[in-house]
Amino acid sequence: SADLNSCANANDGTVDSDGDDCRYYDAFPSGCGFYDDDTFSASAMCCACGGGSHTMISEQKISISIRRSNFVSSTAATHGGAVYLQAGMLVLQNSLVQGNSAGTYGGGLYLKYSTLRGHGTTIDSNQAERGGGMLARFYSSIELEGAMVSRNVAKTLGGGVFIDQSSLTVSRSAIDRNMAGDVGPWDGPGSLVQFTDGRDGGGVCASLSSVIAVHDSSITRNVAADDGAGFYGQLRSSFTINNSTIDGNAAGGNGGGFFALAFCALDLFKVSISDNFAIHGGGMFFQDVAVTAKSSSFTNNGAMEGGALALKRSPMTAANSIFDSNRGFSESNGSAILVGRDS
Repeated sequence: SADLNSCANANDGTVDSDGDDCRYYDAFPSGCGFYDDDTFSASAMCCACGGGSHTMISEQKISISIRRSNFVSSTAATHGGAVYLQAGMLVLQNSLVQGNSAGTYGGGLYLKYSTLRGHGTTIDSNQAERGGGMLARFYSSIELEGAMVSRNVAKTLGGGVFIDQSSLTVSRSAIDRNMAGDVGPWDGPGSLVQFTDGRDGGGVCASLSSVIAVHDSSITRNVAADDGAGFYGQLRSSFTINNSTIDGNAAGGNGGGFFALAFCALDLFKVSISDNFAIHGGGMFFQDVAVTAKSSSFTNNGAMEGGALALKRSPMTAANSIFDSNRGFSESNGSAILVGRDS
């Protein structure tokens, strides 16, 4: 609650006129941001040269709670366009993170060894190399409830969210119209195995034993130039999706709604997968993945091969589920479910 104007040029741990510590506001240049104690509204339009943004930076074990606030139009050369958080906890309530950008990781927010709890918060129109909306790594945790993650762009991986060796929990939220890669006319099928340099995971990209749980939420209209427009998972990551919709996502490669490989696990319960499109596996594409689908539906998905599903070395159990009106458009193999060898 320090007065930013008093603290604008303080870099020696001094206090402002109210006795508040100025250390956490060192990054603010004069006139960069303001805090209004009467309306509980903080906003900033800032820029930084690297390692984080002017809006917030923490490298200590601290807990921060922010409500009804805006983080807009901030820029970082490397990590965390609006928020850079290391070894801390951030509770973000009924707030907006919009129009921020970072040169490498986390256009909106970057987390390292940290926890983010977002309630009623919108992450919109942010950009980065990876994790256009936000990026969490090194045992970080993101919990979103009643949130909107929309229109974020990553040049390579994770248009909405990128999770690396971390966890993501989404409930009563929407992940909508996010984008991974240079998306325009479909530019080829991409590679079946793409670990580092793809343009994958339009909505969510998860890697390296990450854990993702989605409840009562929608993943819609996301786009990936290569694989996994809705979800992309790899390297032993696990997904649990309940009572949710994966709808209208489109991939220029494989897995319109969902793409996973490299010993991931997926459990679906009461999930609707509909109107997704890809070259292979319009609804979902799996390679070396264990899949369970219960009381779920695959409808109106399309692909050149495997309109609803494409399976490669992937065991799948489906129970009490519906496969209806899916399309495979290939003249040589126009199947709705494409089952490869050893599946």
